[in-house]
Amino acid sequence: MLSKNIKKFFKIIKIAKKKKEINCIDYYTCINKKISNYSPEVILVILYLIYSARHGHSCIPKKHFVKKKIKRKNVFIKLLNIVSKNNINWFNTVISSMLCSNGTQKTPLVIDKKYIYLYKYWYSENKIIELLYQKKSKKKKNKIEYKKLIKKYCSNYIDKNQKNAVKKALIHNLFFLLGGPGTGKTNIIAYLILILIKISKKKIKIQLTAPTGKAVNKLTQSIYKILKKKNIQKNEKKMIPKEGITLHKLFKIQKETNKNNAKYIKRKKKIDILIIDESSMISLNIMEIILTCIKKKTKIIFVGDVYQLPSVETGSILKKICNFKKKKKEKKKIFFVLKKNYRFNKNSGINFLINQLKKKKIKDINKIYKKKYKDIIWKNLNTSNDYLNMLKKIKLYYKKYWNYVNKKKNPKKIIHKFNKYRILCIINKGIFGTKKINQYLDNYFIKINNKKKKKEFWYHGKPIIIKKNNIFLKLMNGDIGICLYKKKKKKIYFLLSTGKIKKFNPEILFHYKTAWSTTIHKSQGSEFLSVNIIIPNYFSNKFSKELFYTAISRAQKKVTIYANKKILNKIINNNKERYSGLKKKIEELNIFS
Repeated sequence: MLSKNIKKFFKIIKIAKKKKEINCIDYYTCINKKISNYSPEVILVILYLIYSARHGHSCIPKKHFVKKKIKRKNVFIKLLNIVSKNNINWFNTVISSMLCSNGTQKTPLVIDKKYIYLYKYWYSENKIIELLYQKKSKKKKNKIEYKKLIKKYCSNYIDKNQKNAVKKALIHNLFFLLGGPGTGKTNIIAYLILILIKISKKKIKIQLTAPTGKAVNKLTQSIYKILKKKNIQKNEKKMIPKEGITLHKLFKIQKETNKNNAKYIKRKKKIDILIIDESSMISLNIMEIILTCIKKKTKIIFVGDVYQLPSVETGSILKKICNFKKKKKEKKKIFFVLKKNYRFNKNSGINFLINQLKKKKIKDINKIYKKKYKDIIWKNLNTSNDYLNMLKKIKLYYKKYWNYVNKKKNPKKIIHKFNKYRILCIINKGIFGTKKINQYLDNYFIKINNKKKKKEFWYHGKPIIIKKNNIFLKLMNGDIGICLYKKKKKKIYFLLSTGKIKKFNPEILFHYKTAWSTTIHKSQGSEFLSVNIIIPNYFSNKFSKELFYTAISRAQKKVTIYANKKILNKIINNNKERYSGLKKKIEELNIFS
């Protein structure tokens, strides 16, 4: 490449950094002496792979570079035009570079068949494949014996399909329990735990975990409610998991680096049964840590919904592992898909919409709009009047909650009342975001509460959400607290997973914000009787079908959707496919055969 073009190449990268089109870390990676001495072709591929990894892709198909299918940012198209000018076979320079190999040598770039990787993601995928193969072995137990145990402990509580799921989970050391909202996943896990406790001759450690504290608390609370009613002996009660823990805390993963201590990996976790809820949120790196830090004998059960939002980090692990092309025998093994819904009526609107969103493409959104249901309310959000009417209706509902707060003195009942309803936004900023909605409701309730008209952050009935885990106060990211005044003293009340109420002085709380409305991402792992979904009047590639599905599946009885039809049509047809080699590797190596 000519020196003029090389200067132009690095100038484009510098301008892109100033415009914030690329990350500062990515920029300094490019100008690093070890890499900048290599050809611009290699630097372009490395830069694009780093950028793609931040958007969930663990690899990129080679044809994207060869056939100029880069569509992500304008900066990459400009860089590609420079390196490919008068050089059709520019990608051969990358393949023949010292920085690229087939994985036998530790190089920054790895070519694996049709895909090109950054080494760390290639290594993680192969490590996961290896560990999955080791974990998939069956437990040496008689199926007839399990049938008898299921009949004895579960006969009147779960149906035939759920019993079958329990049986398969008992047989296999590695098991994936898949299903949408209301399919009875928690019920199955509760009765699985009951049987495991009953058949164990010695004390066993059952660990409940999930990517978020909110999801763990919900699972722990639900299982404890089911099992405390059962006829269980004192020594058996000790084995019931009463407290869950997040994956990051369980494996001592640092959030900044997303890694755990190298010494800690050598010390395998002493857990007999590991149950992971909301598994769709597990990233490539976290999956590798889980499988590396767990003993071979440990039974692992992944629970989740493949249609929900994937991890905010690299990878869509649950989807890739569970959606490979299975043979007839493989379908009957370690995967169990729950299809029957126990929460929604077959003819309900929520059930209809959820099933529609599971399809790859929805050709005509008008078919969804035309079908009128009592549990789904569509509201146009096209004009400023539509927006103002939306704010009025939101205000009216929360006024009912505020009236309830003034009548009731029991903090537990007040928290339950607030958690029945939630406003879900796609974004944080702008007039359709959580900040503006929360600000609007805050201003309204401050006026009602404060007769002296002084602006104060705290007021009676104000909800807050914790943004970061607090180990000392035992508060998790996503926990909801309510401010209540008693004898002119304000306290923030939280409902713990054990069902107990804990109160704090506001002065000792950190990392929180108002919670009249929350983002869909923050709501993952939660359920509400009624949900209001606010869709912005513009489209972004970040607004995906998985995001909308996650919002709809938070509701138990009613959904109100404020949206522009054209924008919503684009969202529900925006499938966020993440590139990964896991699926093909599982198929080729017959990992689960």
